[in-house]
Amino acid sequence: MVALVTSSRLLAILLVAAVRWYNSSVLTVELGSSWRAWLLLISSSIVMLGFGGVWAASGDRVSAFFCVAGLLGVARMVFLLSRRAKRRSRAVTVATGQTAARTADGALFVSFAHQVVGARVRDGVVLIGPSRTAFVVTEGWTHLGIRLLTFPTRVRFRFVDLAIEMPSIDDLDLALESLVARHGGVMLDDTWTYAASQRWLVQPGGGGVVRLERPPPPNVVDRFRAAPLPTPERVRWIRNRIGAVLLAIAGALVVAGLAAWRLTGEVDYLVAGSFYAGLIVIAGVVALIVIQRRFA
Repeated sequence: MVALVTSSRLLAILLVAAVRWYNSSVLTVELGSSWRAWLLLISSSIVMLGFGGVWAASGDRVSAFFCVAGLLGVARMVFLLSRRAKRRSRAVTVATGQTAARTADGALFVSFAHQVVGARVRDGVVLIGPSRTAFVVTEGWTHLGIRLLTFPTRVRFRFVDLAIEMPSIDDLDLALESLVARHGGVMLDDTWTYAASQRWLVQPGGGGVVRLERPPPPNVVDRFRAAPLPTPERVRWIRNRIGAVLLAIAGALVVAGLAAWRLTGEVDYLVAGSFYAGLIVIAGVVALIVIQRRFA
């Protein structure tokens, strides 16, 4: 009798699992075009083979470094492309794009985004569903000073794949909460306001600013209250603060290059320091012009 009851429970559990599996769906979001991944795969293969041949012939350590770097690039792109091909072969729904994407039925909008809280920033994606909005983390916190310092040398090819598992097609909003719980992030509720001119969501209570790289459709952001424009004094404060930080970084680079030149006698250090300082100043001027125009 006990064995019969146990078997019945096991059968019921299996039936429930089968029904859930049959009714479930997986929505796959892909940001970062696959053709760029193929291009990076080909270029990394060329780098790996070319510098690998030089390394094998001469034993040069610099060539060995570039060969290993090319090998890592090949491995990453092969893993990315094979993962995407496997998901697509399972006939899942896919939303694709370079920096933003939408599902075919328009139920979900996705864009690369950045969250800034105080002097910290982290990267992620914003997902706007039928009635819920989520910010999902793809890269941890970094200080704004470090981000500004490394900006001129950052060459980024971003690829993000998110698999949103839903018990049914009507549970997209609930699935976003599960996605935030798995990957980290924050749900953006109706306490957040949206500033269309800056493409950012602001939480007055201290959640900082979440800036979208691509503007969502107008009907999507109607759920958020319009954020008031900052006062001219606030704009000047932001502009002056950014300018002061950039000038401090540029000055530090010039001083470091000058000190290295005096210590070693190699003028290349001064040239390099001045070059990077100039890049930061140019990037800062462009950023300040963009800020001024957007707030105006």
